[in-house]
Amino acid sequence: MPVTSTGHADRPVISSDGRYVAYIERGVAGDSLWIRDISTSASAKIVTTEPGAPLIAATFTPDGRYVDFSRMPRSSWGLWRVPFLGGSAVRLFSDDVGSAVGWSGDGRHMAFVRSPDSGMTELVVAEADGQGARTLAARQQRQQFLSVRNGPFPLAYPPSWAPDGRTIAAAAQATSDRNEVALVDASNGTTRSVAVDGQAQGVAWLDNDALLLSARIAPSILSQIWSVDRSTGHLSRLTNDLSEYIGVSTSASRDVLATARRQRRASLWISDGAGAAGKEVAVSDEHFTRNMAWAGKQVLFSTGDTGELSIVRFDLDTNTSQRIVNSHDPSAVSATSDGRTIVFAGLSGGLWRADGDGQNMKQIESGPAGFPVVTSDGKVLFISNRAGNQSPWSIALSGGAPQRVADVFAGARLAVSHDGRWLMFASRDGTGTPIMIVCRLPQCGEPRKLPLLSGTVWKWAPDDNGLAYTDEQKLNVWIHPLDGGPDRQLTHFTSSTIDDFGWSHDGKQLAVTRSTISTDVVLFRGLQGR
Repeated sequence: MPVTSTGHADRPVISSDGRYVAYIERGVAGDSLWIRDISTSASAKIVTTEPGAPLIAATFTPDGRYVDFSRMPRSSWGLWRVPFLGGSAVRLFSDDVGSAVGWSGDGRHMAFVRSPDSGMTELVVAEADGQGARTLAARQQRQQFLSVRNGPFPLAYPPSWAPDGRTIAAAAQATSDRNEVALVDASNGTTRSVAVDGQAQGVAWLDNDALLLSARIAPSILSQIWSVDRSTGHLSRLTNDLSEYIGVSTSASRDVLATARRQRRASLWISDGAGAAGKEVAVSDEHFTRNMAWAGKQVLFSTGDTGELSIVRFDLDTNTSQRIVNSHDPSAVSATSDGRTIVFAGLSGGLWRADGDGQNMKQIESGPAGFPVVTSDGKVLFISNRAGNQSPWSIALSGGAPQRVADVFAGARLAVSHDGRWLMFASRDGTGTPIMIVCRLPQCGEPRKLPLLSGTVWKWAPDDNGLAYTDEQKLNVWIHPLDGGPDRQLTHFTSSTIDDFGWSHDGKQLAVTRSTISTDVVLFRGLQGR
């Protein structure tokens, strides 16, 4: 049952009595928090937009009088409480609250994830008024509770109390590419885990013996709704379509489920190197582009038009596409400048090399690896947390022993200058403030720290004298000159968002993969807990 139709409604939660839904409306000017009466479809804004302070998630208090929500003003996560019909919000916590709140069935206690630093997360329990906060369980780096600090997107979904109040479930990391559901004893913090073969997006209890989970379960890249047996870990799929379902929230009786349904249309746009005279090459409405790369005069991108990942090669001369890799769940791809060799990372880790047509495939690295970049001197740079801290590594195109490029945190992407001399990536300084690092290859020499560029994609400009990035709305590409000049806008799109972009190896053409994403609140009825 659809609840909203704006295309920008996200992170829904349902009230205990199943009568109301709270959700975040993502607008160009910022985020706002809304309440929707399900029976009448009447809506009210209860938290207005605050520039530079994104809303992350919300939860109804059990008595229905308030809504708790998490927000990030000035790089400090916090938890607020606002009356049900709106009004002045009161800040409950200001010390690195990393998730929304989950409530015990009796309404006496709340639980949330706290992220005091990048290497530790804590499951915290407090009284209903926020007093008496105590750490129930803690998890170290590489096995953290999922929070706003440790995911490709802010993972602020709340912990969930079992109906009997004895166990708290929270999504957590198991490995770099797999999650687990941590089942924490609410009285003493003793923890056991249920493995999830994929990426968890949210968890809630169906009854004392089973959980509901929204997750990307291999080999699908689409997040669907699953039920999980708490004893055996057996998964049963409850939804099965080409939409994605992000997050799970249930009424107190567990007979109504609220989630966000995400639908996406993607396309490939080609222009000259200056971003002018561009044209859109329509890609199937079902395609889900995540990463693109030039391979000679062709463009490669990973896609998931059937819910499973593959690599498609688009020929600019003939305007035709061909699927060239269908195995190993390729999540990111790169290629040599002549396009004769491609390298891709698997969704479950590992790196593979293949000919330009996808033939003669060979694994060159079996450990955790992501977002490969092939350099002009026959190396492959990639991101890995194999040594504990997510950092840049390199390996020969032919394979061999990986070498660490820098012992410093690196974000989810690496960018190599066109002359092969310089590396750029997002990182953090000693205080945890996000920054950009530019350093000389091969061992990240002469590091230079720059303010973090906006957006989520960063590349080198064709002349290597500037850094290219997407703006905060991921709407357009901008250039940041390294000589200190003003930033300049390169593209002038007015709709859709940018997934990835990159220049051909001669710098004469620019390719941009773009998506139109629609997210709305839907309800599922007929769930039955025991």
